[in-house]
Amino acid sequence: MGSEPPMRGLHAPPPAGRAPLSARTAALLLLAFGVVWLLALASTAVTPPLDNVEQSIWLRSLQWGYYKHPPLPTWLAAAASAIGGHGPLPLYLLGATCTLGSLLIFWQLLRECRGPQFAHVALLAALCVTFYNGRLYYFNHNVVMMLAIAAMVWACWRLSLRPRLATWAVLGLCAGLGMLAKYQTAVAGVCVLLWWLQLRGWRHPVHRIGLWLGGAVAALVFLPHALWLWQHDFAPLHYAQHSSLGVGLGPLARLKHTLLWLADWLFNRPVLAWLVLAAAWWGARPQPGDGAAPAAGPAVARDESRRFLLLWGMAPALMMALLGLALGTDLQLQWLTAFTLWTVAAVMVLLPARALTWRARRAAAWAFAALQLLLLAQLLLSSVYGPERWRSVHWRNFPSDRLAQGVAQPARELLGGPIDIISGPYTEAGALALRMAEHPRVLIDGKLAISPWISAEELRRARVISLFPATEPPAGAYRAMPGWAWRPGGTDAKKTPPP
Repeated sequence: MGSEPPMRGLHAPPPAGRAPLSARTAALLLLAFGVVWLLALASTAVTPPLDNVEQSIWLRSLQWGYYKHPPLPTWLAAAASAIGGHGPLPLYLLGATCTLGSLLIFWQLLRECRGPQFAHVALLAALCVTFYNGRLYYFNHNVVMMLAIAAMVWACWRLSLRPRLATWAVLGLCAGLGMLAKYQTAVAGVCVLLWWLQLRGWRHPVHRIGLWLGGAVAALVFLPHALWLWQHDFAPLHYAQHSSLGVGLGPLARLKHTLLWLADWLFNRPVLAWLVLAAAWWGARPQPGDGAAPAAGPAVARDESRRFLLLWGMAPALMMALLGLALGTDLQLQWLTAFTLWTVAAVMVLLPARALTWRARRAAAWAFAALQLLLLAQLLLSSVYGPERWRSVHWRNFPSDRLAQGVAQPARELLGGPIDIISGPYTEAGALALRMAEHPRVLIDGKLAISPWISAEELRRARVISLFPATEPPAGAYRAMPGWAWRPGGTDAKKTPPP
């Protein structure tokens, strides 16, 4: 940036008689979207998402780290449960808050850098990405990271407008919190560095010092977890190595897997967003009697915001694709949760230049409404309340209610009181624990090493049952429901003899 004057945000003048979407209206739109989708998802899900179940298990003990991930999402889940009770609803609301908060930051930033018309259409399109509607009730490390990264993107753009050390400190704080949510935040850190290079940060004293300041703040926030990693043999990194990073696919498999992953990024999750954009640009086609298109702002500023949005919308996916090609990593589809909304904005700046008139906004709004109705209908048809032939085998239809009916009362009668601990696979055992009134803790796979909320001494004196898959209950076990059995005691399900 050097000594260039601060750059102003781009605000295209609104069409006469058609006020652009205000901050209040955008917030109300997001609130209405959240209420509708949360009601639909909560009323059709028999069982909460797997990630919510996992957090409901971990929050029983606040740690500086867990065997799979950093701690920030679990701390937030514990706070939500302390306020709203130990059940599915607090985590549904927390997940929706993270997602909708990220989208509100997204809208505000686009309003500053590309104008209100652009931000309006981009928000409608982003709300059609399946990460953000059908998964609105998910609370996991991805959605917490998404909120932290959205704040990082906002801070990064503010530095383009007005270099300040305070903004660099805020960016470092957001980066540190993001790393406490998920290590993938490092990808956003690379984007910040790339933008610093784009700004020629080495020439500007505030950017030179600010880069180090932001890094120091991020490191300070992350330091306690780093110490925990050292003390626990870097357990989450070992988990990542075994689950995805260290898969080591062969050259041909790497190429095929990476191309499929990129295809999902561009043509699966956001495909409905592209339909909204297509409707907007069709609606914005020139009409007889139209005047000249309104200017979108100074050309220099327009180019700057274009490069900025292309960086944040395209670079993260390309970096992860290179990771898959170079290391044979098993790329996970959900890794782009935090970045797909920025891909929507990046695609928008690549579209042929055309003024975003009120007709474009109206066309986008109609397309958005129609697609939301179709998505809600699809959800209802694939739920347990839909016709049998339309029901899906999605985890949300796992019959945790039937599992609880087959376990809770018989186990209490056999052990003489409420169940304290369920030993078994975290998904089914966690879903069962959420269904039981006493909300027992879960001994994950019968392993104390990854269940710090339970001590060895407590395990010996508590009322414990083991849950495990079985076509027929073996000796000493009881049928819970088709495919599942339980027995008294904390025996690891993996050691259960076959029926």
